[in-house]
Amino acid sequence: MHLFFVLTLALSSATCVRGYCFVSAGDIAHGGKCALQNGTLIDVGTEVTYADKCERCICIAAHSGSVLSCCGYGISGGAFAPVPGCKITTEEDGCTMRLVREDDETKNC
Repeated sequence: MHLFFVLTLALSSATCVRGYCFVSAGDIAHGGKCALQNGTLIDVGTEVTYADKCERCICIAAHSGSVLSCCGYGISGGAFAPVPGCKITTEEDGCTMRLVREDDETKNC
């Protein structure tokens, strides 16, 4: 048990976690469309990308009308653990990941 705790602690200290997904509840009042956070309604099958948050959303047909499914991508797409001596940075777009050397960020791992 002690070894499991030590390994878990060691792995979690070297892991970058920014990933997420969420699904909004359907609303019949929207007539089969999905409402974005800003109130804009989009049709089923429409995909919207928020590059500033590294997030993609898609409107999906469901039994209750429609649901909005949003997930992070790139740096916001999940848990990443760089190999020893390396670290994770992003390209200029803020989403695309790069694995670079800790001692020289100009060199890829």
